[in-house]
Amino acid sequence: LGRVAGKLEALSPLGVLSRGYALVQNDEGHVVSSARELTVGDRATLRFVDGRAEVSVINTEMEAMSHE
Repeated sequence: LGRVAGKLEALSPLGVLSRGYALVQNDEGHVVSSARELTVGDRATLRFVDGRAEVSVINTEMEAMSHE
């Protein structure tokens, strides 16, 4: 049971955020999962484990994704 609880905690949104990741939401509150969804001047919210930051996009850059 302890291992299962540990796995669930590792996958929980708060568990992920506590490892240094952030959740990005556009100004409508939708989750942004790709840089392609943002353009210069867009406003977004970065959600961290301990709070949030309101940001404005000043540049976007696409990176090639490898499928290993």
